[in-house]
Amino acid sequence: MIFTLTTMKNLKIAIVDDHELFLYGISYILEKNLGRNNFLKFSEAREVLKYLRNGMVIDFLIADIEMPDLDGIKLLSIIKREFAETKVLILSADADLNTVQLCKNLGADGYVTKDCYRSQLIDAMTEIMEGSTYFFEVDPGKVGVGSKNIYQHLEAEYGLTQREIEVLQLILNEYVTPEIAEKLGCSAFTIKTHRRNLFKKLGIRNLTGLIHFIGNLEFREIEK
Repeated sequence: MIFTLTTMKNLKIAIVDDHELFLYGISYILEKNLGRNNFLKFSEAREVLKYLRNGMVIDFLIADIEMPDLDGIKLLSIIKREFAETKVLILSADADLNTVQLCKNLGADGYVTKDCYRSQLIDAMTEIMEGSTYFFEVDPGKVGVGSKNIYQHLEAEYGLTQREIEVLQLILNEYVTPEIAEKLGCSAFTIKTHRRNLFKKLGIRNLTGLIHFIGNLEFREIEK
């Protein structure tokens, strides 16, 4: 469904962020630019899912990517599976190529950073509601912080290709082979080949081994 900036005033727009100051800051920006103040505000991703699963509607969701109970990536994955009509704009304090690409693969309608200009946020919402997408342009040399470094590490130390990284990310978000093939626009056979190759490179045999492997990497990143 396509909307215009004028009809956006009648949409159910929601914001989810675990930081109250930022949550109300975004609400204030939208109020000043859209001429309304009836935005849904959630401090936890699970509250958003509860609201939607109770039969309520959200036309446009602005979601923080890093939240303690359920992160924005997982929330995006669930919403695009269960409530595909909901437009999702991911908001992040940082951006790297792997994270932005993962959001695209999971069906995000847009991705902007928290330090963007107010006009960029409104431009992103407008373009998305008009049926397009809006993704922050990432410096190809940009290295993520924290756990985002894991993918750079997997590329550098284990020789994983960009496509294998994308397959890995979708596997970790509980997508099965046919779904991954559809997301990435290739055959199930190709996905199985990528999966087999990345498992071999990481020295693991199954999904349980993969989860343990990634968990150990994340733990080492936290310890740094």
